[in-house]
Amino acid sequence: MMKSVVLRLLCAAALLFRCGCGQSGSATLVPVANAKSADGSFGLASITLNEHSLSYSVVATGLSGPITSANVFQFSTGVSLATLCSPCFGFFLTGVWIIPDGPNLATSLYLNELTAGNIYLSLKTAANAGGEIQGPLLLPFPPGPPYQA
Repeated sequence: MMKSVVLRLLCAAALLFRCGCGQSGSATLVPVANAKSADGSFGLASITLNEHSLSYSVVATGLSGPITSANVFQFSTGVSLATLCSPCFGFFLTGVWIIPDGPNLATSLYLNELTAGNIYLSLKTAANAGGEIQGPLLLPFPPGPPYQA
């Protein structure tokens, strides 16, 4: 419980510098089945969706080693949508993912997937090249009809 509180505070502090004009959300990252990791490994992500980008801060603990790669995937296809960092260093990541489907997120095909929780973050380590912890990016958008392009 205390780890969770500390990790959430770290993520919140890292995002204080970012524009508060977007929709904020989070992700809780849990061990992937068959991953070789220490008991209690997990991570937290704090995200802000802006007009055409997703700002993120991620912190992880209890991993088998430092994060070597961080990827964003689509649940339905398992296809990697973006590599946030590779190589990565340490147990904390922060940055901005520029969503590639046009300059206005309202016209992006990613909007439906993000608001439905169908996009997830996976953190990889040297011991777990297929992913050690992962979790869906959750944005608290109000329910409504899916976006139609």
